[in-house]
Amino acid sequence: MGAAVGYQSELGINIPDQVRFYYEQGNTRVLKIYSTSSPNNHLLELSYRQYTIHIEKYGGTNKPKYLKIYNFKTIGGDIAGLGVKEGEYIYIKNINTGKLANFGLSISSSLVHHVYIDSCTINSEYNFDYSQAGTNTGTTNRGPREGFYIRGADNIEFSNSTIHNFTHANINIGRNYNNDPSENCKIYNNKSTFNLAYGGRTVVEAGTHFLEYFNNVTDGAGVQSQFNGQNNHIHHNIFKNVRSTPLKHYHTGWGISLFPYSNIEDVTGNIIENNLVVNCESGGLLLKNNTISVVANNTIRNNMFIDNGKHISHFSLVQNQTSNINLAIRINDPI
Repeated sequence: MGAAVGYQSELGINIPDQVRFYYEQGNTRVLKIYSTSSPNNHLLELSYRQYTIHIEKYGGTNKPKYLKIYNFKTIGGDIAGLGVKEGEYIYIKNINTGKLANFGLSISSSLVHHVYIDSCTINSEYNFDYSQAGTNTGTTNRGPREGFYIRGADNIEFSNSTIHNFTHANINIGRNYNNDPSENCKIYNNKSTFNLAYGGRTVVEAGTHFLEYFNNVTDGAGVQSQFNGQNNHIHHNIFKNVRSTPLKHYHTGWGISLFPYSNIEDVTGNIIENNLVVNCESGGLLLKNNTISVVANNTIRNNMFIDNGKHISHFSLVQNQTSNINLAIRINDPI
């Protein structure tokens, strides 16, 4: 039990000295705040909830299907504001989620198929400035982590939406913990914005196959967008104003990167074309192998790069740190 002396509530009202708080016996995820004059009169109870809304079958064998979820706002969610773990043919439209949540909208299972998300706002409403935290391990792991998140699902469409201020990635797609891939998804006509120290990018991880990512705008990320996986098509997007974060000792301000972070699979068969990359601090495009997985047999063509790398004079427009063959880079216009 403790006193709340000298603190203020979120509304800016001073909490008096006689206010006390305690955790519910046997459950440290329920915090109760009360007055010493009447311990049974709880002024506020804060409870832990994994999801504000969670779609999953409960017993039986029939998974949720043919659902329409429209027109609401969620607040909170230790895992996600809105989570879909099982189901198919689910239509989600005009929701606002992500405030006080770790993830905004999460689709996290191979038991999810054919989900269509349209005209949504995924906004963490998180504005803490931690840019002076330094380059120590863990300084980037602050605040809400992922905006729109897919793991191991197939035939997901995400369109006509806005995503703002998630401190790992605004959009993240890849395999799940069982190595189930995310396949045949479409992400298009979205606007992703960011104004914090690290994050805000699009991450396409290993285990993403046959993704079409097009007509999206990424503005102001603190780290490059990463396009890995196999046989994905990235086209007609804008990547602009990417900054190199002060929280890493190396440069992160590239517009686009093909750089496998894991050893699950090579980055191969992808087409990167007809994109605009502008005003990215470190450079326009980074190609880099890791110790096992390689970047090979990809096509990068007909892209336009404008005013990239201007703050790092020794970096070129395109930095190729791979030693593989069959990488087609052609007709890219460095204005």
